[in-house]
Amino acid sequence: MRWEELWDLGLRVRNLFLVTPLPETLAAELSSVLAGRFTGVPVTVRSSAPAEDSAAASFAGLHDSFVNVLGVPVILDRLRLVWASLWSDRALLYRRNWT
Repeated sequence: MRWEELWDLGLRVRNLFLVTPLPETLAAELSSVLAGRFTGVPVTVRSSAPAEDSAAASFAGLHDSFVNVLGVPVILDRLRLVWASLWSDRALLYRRNWT
């Protein structure tokens, strides 16, 4: 795939994450878990996966992170933004070149 095609695809996928609300069932399930643990407690919302760091590549700091996030609705919103950042130009270019 040419870079221009990859960039266009990434832009479209990222935009879907930005404009589409979480499915109601997922939002409800996450809300019940988050409310029980993080009510009134500021949290950091960031990506974290075993494949983000390996001997060949490190994704540390590549995706968006949000600190001092307070309240379940805001946590869920920031979660969508983190997921959208997986499709940023820098993330796509890094994955294309290093994985």
